[in-house]
This record gives sequence, C-alpha cells and structure tokens, in this order.
Amino acid sequence: MNDYTCQRSWISDKKRRKKCGVPWFVRFKKKTELAWEMIRQAKKKIPFNWIGMDSLYGRDSWLRDKIDKHDMIYIADIPCNLRVWLHKPKIGVPKMKKAGVKHIAFGIESGNQDVLDYFNKGITLEQIRKAVNLSKKWVLFHLVILF
Repeated sequence: MNDYTCQRSWISDKKRRKKCGVPWFVRFKKKTELAWEMIRQAKKKIPFNWIGMDSLYGRDSWLRDKIDKHDMIYIADIPCNLRVWLHKPKIGVPKMKKAGVKHIAFGIESGNQDVLDYFNKGITLEQIRKAVNLSKKWVLFHLVILF
C-alpha cells in the first residue's frame, strides 16, 4: 500500500510540497480509493466475512465494483436517488461488431489521473485503457483523441 497521500489543494502547490518535503510521486486519493487500499491490506491479515459502509462509500460505484470483483460481500448505505442495477447488464464490444460497427472514436480529456480527478470526470486511466484495448480487439479501426 502506498502510504502517501495529500490533500487536493496541496497537489498543485509546488512551493508548499517542496517546503514540507512531500515527494513528487504523492498524489491526491479519494476516500474511496484509500478505503479500497485498507480493505485489500486488511484482507491479507484479518479474516472477515463482509464489509459495511456508509453512503459516502456506498454511492461510489468504483468501490462497489472493486469489492464485488474480488468476491467480497458488502452492505452499503446509498442515497435514495442513486440508481443501481439489481442484475448488472451484459454489455460489450462484440455486440457492437455484430451490429456493423467498424469505427470507434474516443475523446479522452487527459492521460493524467490527477487531472481527471480534479475535474470530477468519474473515470480512471485503468478504465480508459480497458476500453481502448477492447476496441482494438473487436473493431477494425479505432481513433483515440486526447484533449
């Protein structure tokens, strides 16, 4: 686990970081990212059967998906206006190919996770890479555009 994290306001303040000795590789992490790191570390050392979380963590689909993908059980509070799937729909590029899709264009606004987080884009570099790699596998031509 990377034990280094920093407040969002410090990330772009080079003077403050230098004065306080904050290494260059330290980045801002959302509470849900920190929670996932703690869950992973705890799983290695402490036996537990389920994870309970309040709505701050429960509303984050990224965290719920991470926990679910690792076959862990969770109980999460969620806001009453949050949409969730009772059965996650099966989606994918192969269906697009069968439908005749031959080209996919991606508008990727940044290749830097800190920038994506700062502007609340709600996507990770991992998700972007996965989407581009899937398009390479199933579509004849793809175009990646960085803004």
